[in-house]
Amino acid sequence: MVSALAKADEDYTAYVYPDVVVVCGQAAFIEEDLASDATLIIEVLSPSTKSRDRGTKFFGYQNFPLLQEYVLVSQEAILVEVFRKEQSGHWHYEVLQGLEAALKLESVAYSGTLGEWYEDTGLLEEAA
Repeated sequence: MVSALAKADEDYTAYVYPDVVVVCGQAAFIEEDLASDATLIIEVLSPSTKSRDRGTKFFGYQNFPLLQEYVLVSQEAILVEVFRKEQSGHWHYEVLQGLEAALKLESVAYSGTLGEWYEDTGLLEEAA
């Protein structure tokens, strides 16, 4: 299990701690719980971190060559933002809202609904 990502500099002296990290393959591991790259990163947004997650952190994550998808999950509404790297290297942005919205994470062959993601959060009762 990865608990930290080393920022992409040659000394690996700066670390970030995403909420969820998926690493496919062993090549990105520096130590057992430290990786230098990721395939998928998910951040749960909070009022105190959402600006940093959308800005500085995402800008830094774009330097990870293996990163295919970056997902931001709202705590305040049933809303998920997906940034997906295209073959050209540009990032495609998608916003998903509502219980029935279909979330596909191509990097890990996942598909489900936002209702499944928010099932035990208390937000479903508010949305009903």
